[in-house]
Amino acid sequence: GDVYKRQGLEGVASVASTHLSPSSSTLSSSSSSSPPPVLSNGARETMKLSVSQPWRSFVLRTEDRCVRWLRARVPPVASVGAASVVLLINFLQETFVDCGKAVSQPASALARVRAEQGGPPLAEDPRWRDFLKGVRHKFPAGSRFIGLVPFPPWSLVECLPTGSDFMSLRLRALVLLRVVTMCRPGEPASIALSTVQRTTNQLGESVVVFHYRSKNSNSNAICSDSNFVEFLSRPSVWSKRFSYKLFCPATQLLELVNRVLFLHPSSQSVFTSKEGRPLSADSCASLVTKFMRSSRAIDQRFTAHSLRSASQQMLIMLRVPARFVNLRAGWSTADDSATRVQFYTRYRFVPVNFANCLVFRPGTFFRNERLVFEENDL
Repeated sequence: GDVYKRQGLEGVASVASTHLSPSSSTLSSSSSSSPPPVLSNGARETMKLSVSQPWRSFVLRTEDRCVRWLRARVPPVASVGAASVVLLINFLQETFVDCGKAVSQPASALARVRAEQGGPPLAEDPRWRDFLKGVRHKFPAGSRFIGLVPFPPWSLVECLPTGSDFMSLRLRALVLLRVVTMCRPGEPASIALSTVQRTTNQLGESVVVFHYRSKNSNSNAICSDSNFVEFLSRPSVWSKRFSYKLFCPATQLLELVNRVLFLHPSSQSVFTSKEGRPLSADSCASLVTKFMRSSRAIDQRFTAHSLRSASQQMLIMLRVPARFVNLRAGWSTADDSATRVQFYTRYRFVPVNFANCLVFRPGTFFRNERLVFEENDL
């Protein structure tokens, strides 16, 4: 009986080996086959253009940080693609979650690096999905701003420096441009000197237009986006001590352009350092954040990105039509045609002077002009 059972088990083992293990002929044929095709360097560079340069830089920084963490703990593993999901989760937990930081962007960066290196997709692993869901519950979105009263943009404008030095002029031009255009914190860094020019819109009003790289231009594969800043058409009682031109977005932008051209004739960027080096997107955002933190007019938890929310809420309080706010800020709506906005709208011109609405507090103007718009006005 034992012999029979042993022979039966051996028969099962032989059958299983025949069906489950690859044959010698298969192994020999696979070993003699040509290696899998590899992307050329040109194809890799073209694929990198699918994302913006700031995001590419963030992905590379996250990859380098993860690789150094892996080498310190699991020396044989030297790449994100070769690391297990458990190791990547532990990296995010120790590096970000334990420090009180969210992991949405680092997790997306790791997923992209892993896909580029040929590793299995992280999103298909249930442990990865459960970990990210748990992090979202631990750090709910917007928790920092719960209970914070929105601040009016003019409260920051009143704290701007009034000096004539380069640093004060640069800060005034940057903050005023951010307030009236509602662009994102790092986008002013891409404004080129050659694109800044004074002109008039279709209504004959004098404006200053410029080209820059925005989130919309990157996602729509447009070489550059366009926007404009207005001139203040009425001085304020508050600015009686100073020339109201110190707080005019268009005037300050033109003065900064002239100052940069005078100090650094070969410069290509509007926002530069004292030495003429172009400021990065992070540097532009940091300048505004530091200025906001130094101001006692608003809560210290607000950041440079909060200016977009502050401007749009102020415009809504003044009953500026929402379609003008959305067009100026680059927000899409269900009523707008994407084709019309993308191909037939230039410089985001609107018939409302946002500088008059946002730079000075309502009710402090010399002229008795109505600043509140009714729904049937425009």
